[in-house]
Amino acid sequence: MTRKTVRSLTLHYPVKDWSRLASEVTVAIQKLEEASDFLTSKGFEVWSKRLTITTPPIDVSVEKTAEKIKEAVDTGKILVSLGGFSVKDKRLGEIKNAVMSGFYVFFETRGWDDLNDAASIIYSWSQPPYEHMTRIGIDLLGDPSFITPYFPLSRAPALLSRPVFSLSFMLPKTLLELFENKGFEGVIDYLFELSLSSIKSLKEYIISKNNDYGIAGVDLSLSPWMDDSVGELIERVGSCTIGDLRCIPVIYRLNKIISEVSSSLPRSTGFNEIMLAVAEDSLLKKRVYEGKISLRSLLETIPVCLAGLDMFALRTSKERLLDLLLTLKAYSESKRRTVGFRAIILPESSDEEKIMTKKFGDIPVFDFI
Repeated sequence: MTRKTVRSLTLHYPVKDWSRLASEVTVAIQKLEEASDFLTSKGFEVWSKRLTITTPPIDVSVEKTAEKIKEAVDTGKILVSLGGFSVKDKRLGEIKNAVMSGFYVFFETRGWDDLNDAASIIYSWSQPPYEHMTRIGIDLLGDPSFITPYFPLSRAPALLSRPVFSLSFMLPKTLLELFENKGFEGVIDYLFELSLSSIKSLKEYIISKNNDYGIAGVDLSLSPWMDDSVGELIERVGSCTIGDLRCIPVIYRLNKIISEVSSSLPRSTGFNEIMLAVAEDSLLKKRVYEGKISLRSLLETIPVCLAGLDMFALRTSKERLLDLLLTLKAYSESKRRTVGFRAIILPESSDEEKIMTKKFGDIPVFDFI
């Protein structure tokens, strides 16, 4: 079989006793490592391991939660999300400090009135150094049951009765090779086989350890990592250039394949969409600098791939940022699907063309539409 690379193996963990958080997280990490080793023994390469805990209740200190987790986890090796918070949470200072120290979070906007607060948070928190802004997202729908392995919009729902695993995969290069050799039929067969074999392997792990963990499913979203480029896949499949309208039908066709495969799986979860994460895709970054991709051209793709706007910097005012969030909220509500937003915001007076970060390298700066 072709490459089997798990982009993210995520454990969604419902905390039972906040006073015993460190010991609970220690056990959770042990299970995550065991699952990763088991998948490796079955021929998978696990690229990243992630833990998402239940969002700390309002009477629990976010600062102390972060401290206890750091006692049990090396957050440099295992990514940890504290889940989704209300934009009106009274612990915003603690949440920001947790993000600055390496944790991931997102903010839920369940109502239209939440968007002004969301814009204020993103605008005011976008201060150099900007690395922390890559760990903050906005959920424009706020579906409390939505589970995805992708950070920062990963959650462990409060009503989750037991810990569950989810997976995503490194797909663009492999799908391109398959398309060029076997066409769309080869792509579909591979996605089915990869998904079913990963679910089977996780089931075998859970049975072998006789634990009560479950499987949320796989998220078949096409997400890039630098030269493993979603942009290149789209351009070569469609003989088009990203940013041009000719690529929209190609994105739709690829997204339709993902949707059809994911809906036929016994365990499917998350977005299952094409993700145009600009700063994580070498070709997308190149097209931005060439002037071929703009904020407007990214918005044009959302009706056919609803994951959202991700990983770029934007030169704008807080008022215009609010306009953008209102637009994304409209897309999300019209389709009743989760749409995300993650970006660094620069003041309108800024003349920077790129932001440099440790993890992602250069992040292109867009002007507002």
